[in-house]
Amino acid sequence: NNERVIKQNEKKDSLLVLHSSSSNGEIEEEDDNDNDGRRRIMDTTRRKLQSIYYKSSSAEEERSMLDESTGIFHNLSLWRVPWTELLGRSNVLNVHDPIYTNMFETILNNNNQQDNNNEWYFGHLLMSDDDNNDNNKLRNWKDYDKFRNEINPNNKKSTSSSVVGTLMKISDFRRLRDGRLCLLVQGIERFVVHDVIKSLPYGIADVQLLPDYDATTTTTTEKIQESFQYYHPYEYKRMSLPVPNDTSYMSQTDVYGSWLVDLIPYVPYDLDQKLQLPSPSSCTSDDDNKDEDNAATTIIAALEDDISLEIQLLNHDILRRPPSYYYKASNDESDNNNNNLCCDELEKKLWNAIEDYSGVTTGGKLHPDLACLMPPDRSSSQQKENKSVSSSYPKHRRQRRLSFIASTLIEPTIPKDLQFKQVLLETPSTQERLYAILQWYTLLNAQLIEENFQ
Repeated sequence: NNERVIKQNEKKDSLLVLHSSSSNGEIEEEDDNDNDGRRRIMDTTRRKLQSIYYKSSSAEEERSMLDESTGIFHNLSLWRVPWTELLGRSNVLNVHDPIYTNMFETILNNNNQQDNNNEWYFGHLLMSDDDNNDNNKLRNWKDYDKFRNEINPNNKKSTSSSVVGTLMKISDFRRLRDGRLCLLVQGIERFVVHDVIKSLPYGIADVQLLPDYDATTTTTTEKIQESFQYYHPYEYKRMSLPVPNDTSYMSQTDVYGSWLVDLIPYVPYDLDQKLQLPSPSSCTSDDDNKDEDNAATTIIAALEDDISLEIQLLNHDILRRPPSYYYKASNDESDNNNNNLCCDELEKKLWNAIEDYSGVTTGGKLHPDLACLMPPDRSSSQQKENKSVSSSYPKHRRQRRLSFIASTLIEPTIPKDLQFKQVLLETPSTQERLYAILQWYTLLNAQLIEENFQ
């Protein structure tokens, strides 16, 4: 009997050891009914297997990297979906398609990091939601232009998928047990597809980053270098999902709609961080930008580089000015004069329009991540209640950021078929983007006034 008890105890001990191995190799005594402990072991094993798979030699070939000397992001994986993301915006993605979970797991497991700062990048591209495979084929911008000319030579605006997209950074992520991924992402730069590496199972391409085409003293590559080396750490604060990041998988019950409010739609500035500025020789001064975004000046400046990429994209309508109906819809003759205003004047008019609109629709309350962009010389209660960006932060970057996020308040009222966010993404300069948004605010404010008088 004693021998039988000993054998039973030995058998029980061996089972305990088998089911209680933790991720660090320590042995924890758990009851056989402790499902949580066994689940953690299964989760750890699954992650190890995933890591081995995604760190294979085939995945190594897909690692992306920015060449700051050219502004080309090589081997960038592309997330192609029927909506547009903009710079300065954040989103929480629920990735459930097996093709894209494979893509994002490859990114997350292959040390796809710029300068080893745990920053994972991918490209976001608008894809047509129709069933035409030819429309949805991934192309570089030159082939895309040829395709549009073939299907509709009289109308450059087609329903085919776009080649102008947004460089996205994964700020945080969680895995779900059913294989899905929850990603907190931030839009940081604009790009055009330069060369397609592969299309299946998901797109990978070399993309050319596209700063705004303004009459500044810095070149395109200098702007890109300044952005990544100096401004991005200040402009895009690293945010985390409000879910414990332990060894277990995230559960559906961990996701609450209320915490999304604190994460989207804006990427916050890291206002507690000291802003590092480029040296004066490479930094554009405010005096250089008084007429910085005038459309004619933009073209003249670009022509100095012979037939530059900027001019090519404009000539082929890859980048294009907002359609006239955006600002003719208001029937206000004075609006036509706004197109000749510089960014400083447009910025002032736009803030007036935003405060008028929010005064009716939100009681005058603005999101802190929007209000922080108010000019330092503006007298506003919103500015007193919220932190502002650093006084040394260049105004041309402040205005550029505003031109990408100021329309968040009014986008639900703009017809979806106009694809207004994609229009903003494809607008060449900050000045033209501010102008397009101002016209919509002018139109909507006029409608609100009319409704109040009825």
